[in-house]
Amino acid sequence: MTAPAPIALDQHLRAGRYSRGLYRKAQAAFLRRNWWRLVLVVLLPTIFMSTGALSLSSPFWQGAMSTAGLAAGLSVAGFLLLVHTGSGPQIAGDWAEQWTSEELRPLQDHGYRLANHVIVRGRGDADHILVGPGGVYLFETKWSATAWQPTHPRLVDAASRVKRQAGDLSRQVHQPVTPVLVLWGRAGDALDSPTSGRDRDGVKVFHGAGVQRWLLGRPRGVLSDEVVSDVFQVVSLLAVQGDARGEAPPLEVEAAVTRTLLAVGLGFATFTGITLTATLGLAAFLVSAVGALLGGLFLRRRQPLAGTALATAGAVALLLVAGALVTTFLG
Repeated sequence: MTAPAPIALDQHLRAGRYSRGLYRKAQAAFLRRNWWRLVLVVLLPTIFMSTGALSLSSPFWQGAMSTAGLAAGLSVAGFLLLVHTGSGPQIAGDWAEQWTSEELRPLQDHGYRLANHVIVRGRGDADHILVGPGGVYLFETKWSATAWQPTHPRLVDAASRVKRQAGDLSRQVHQPVTPVLVLWGRAGDALDSPTSGRDRDGVKVFHGAGVQRWLLGRPRGVLSDEVVSDVFQVVSLLAVQGDARGEAPPLEVEAAVTRTLLAVGLGFATFTGITLTATLGLAAFLVSAVGALLGGLFLRRRQPLAGTALATAGAVALLLVAGALVTTFLG
């Protein structure tokens, strides 16, 4: 077992790769069929607002109004893309897997090794595998906008799936594997405590915010450094074999650009409230925009859609100011 992984298995964007592949294919198919309609959706409000801006005497507000038309068109196009492809839940699932990865990565400072998106003996991808002095853990991540009671069908199905995968992995690495189900959004609201979790038929069920603390409190010395290394070599080989059969993980830059463009579409609906502060002057406008951006980024982990919308509202507001300033400078 000497085959090393071609990339770091804890790479942030390995997490969520399966969900990301599904919604990107659906969105690409929709764009191929409807690209000209979406171009019209973007151009019409841009032309309308730019024409109306000619009646304004201030170059600053001419630029702001024109940029608002562009932002409105992009937001409607993004909304249509999400609605007609039904990709909103898959995007939330993609983000949730990356949040779990963010919770697990600090454990590497405590002797653990992390692998995201590993194919386990034909049962699909294991979202995350963690190997360290506390043992071997296999994680399944789920997100939902509604609370999951203990008998919720999706919770039961997810717990069964992660338990089967843990059994398969255990036979491959010749070590016990603990199955863990990590819930984000409102899925974990029915848990007694976000940090204590709940046992369900041998599966530990946690809200994402509590999984790191639980792992740090687990007994150490279960696996020696040598065994950790041997087990992770097997996990690495499984990851390499799975990557050879699928597409390469996306680049960090590509994902950042994709998220930014998507956020513009999701967040423009909240922009109207922020623009009200423009009557108080440019300084208040900028403070509100930056506050919305930072507040939305903070909120996104717990409420992904609301947080994304708020953060994007701030980003769009800053975009409008930039457009207005450019127009003023050129004028």
